[in-house]
Amino acid sequence: LPKDFGGLGITNTRVLNEALLLKWVWRLYRSDDGDLCCQLLRNKYLMGKPISICKGNKGSYFWKGLNKIKHLMDWGASFSVNNGKSVRFWEDVWIRLIPLKLVFPKLYDFSYTKNCTVSDYRVGGEWRIPFRRSLGVAEVRQWEDMLEMLGEISLNDDEDQIFWVHEKAGNYSTRSMYRAKLHRGVVNTQMQRVWSSRLPMKLKVFVWLAAQDRLQTGVELRKRGWKG
Repeated sequence: LPKDFGGLGITNTRVLNEALLLKWVWRLYRSDDGDLCCQLLRNKYLMGKPISICKGNKGSYFWKGLNKIKHLMDWGASFSVNNGKSVRFWEDVWIRLIPLKLVFPKLYDFSYTKNCTVSDYRVGGEWRIPFRRSLGVAEVRQWEDMLEMLGEISLNDDEDQIFWVHEKAGNYSTRSMYRAKLHRGVVNTQMQRVWSSRLPMKLKVFVWLAAQDRLQTGVELRKRGWKG
């Protein structure tokens, strides 16, 4: 864990590698015409679709690796919808602080196509969402509430915008993803003071071991034949 979460701060290389790879997913969402590598990936694999709905079971090892970790983008990505072609209707955060599948779970369960974009459900200026079965009274109420919510949305020809909620500037950073993946919810202020103190490093590690109840004093005493 990071030091301010009570750990030793040793880098978890597997998590760091996932955070670094996720930066490529972020770049694919950003509409930068000067990024030649992302243009190549879009033209070869995406065909105008967002990477979030791409199966990714074919292609290079690099591309397959991106598709294995792309779900981590859900940990901090939020969207501002314009044309709706890059935003998943049910599973992305775009109209509320949580995905619509959590706001309206029954409608999500009944939906026939769960992995569609916002633009897929907007046909002829109306919202058309196919369901596998007819809606009951409770589901009809949810449907009416959702339609009222969607009344605030109007699509245009501009590209959708993505923001990273773990950074004030809204841009993805490897550090913020790495810390989010290892976060344990509570910062250890006691260990923060220890690591930031002017003690020699060997004493800091000793204090850390004592706080974790991992000092090997009992082992050493038994080696010396202590009978207590």
